[in-house]
Amino acid sequence: MIFLDTSVLIPVAQVSHVHHRPSSDLFNFLEKKKTSVSAHTLAEVYSTLTAMPPGKRLTPDETVVAIETFLRRLSAVSLSPDEYLETIRNTARLGHTSGMIYDALHLACARKINADLIYTWNVKNFRSLAPDLADKIPNAKLIVIPDASHIVTVEAPDALNEALLTFLDGLSR
Repeated sequence: MIFLDTSVLIPVAQVSHVHHRPSSDLFNFLEKKKTSVSAHTLAEVYSTLTAMPPGKRLTPDETVVAIETFLRRLSAVSLSPDEYLETIRNTARLGHTSGMIYDALHLACARKINADLIYTWNVKNFRSLAPDLADKIPNAKLIVIPDASHIVTVEAPDALNEALLTFLDGLSR
């Protein structure tokens, strides 16, 4: 079973996104219904695509169509209230705060289905939340871009582009 997080689906729907091509290639390669996302991903996709800057923003109706299209190929995995609470407890034990909980919820869903592969553009957070799953993230390479956070495309676009080009060049060898 393959697991995708939100960071892979957003670029599929956003043609101008820096990760559009590799994310779309991956999405189109996946076998129908052998790939999962967390149910929470659906809400994150809606929230993100409808809040993009003008010119990139999708309407609510367009976003629903995108999610429906994703669900023709993907299964959504839900957590029970007990699994949700256990994930929150584990995240707190690790000392993580704020939005890290959402990545932890994605990883809990990946664990629940015993995912063989986990695709994310958010390797740093995923590794810090679940180092035991690092071997399930293909071509995972931790690249730290100083003074950048979740919005690295805005905070350090040149450093990100350089890191991406280096990464992609390594894949072609």
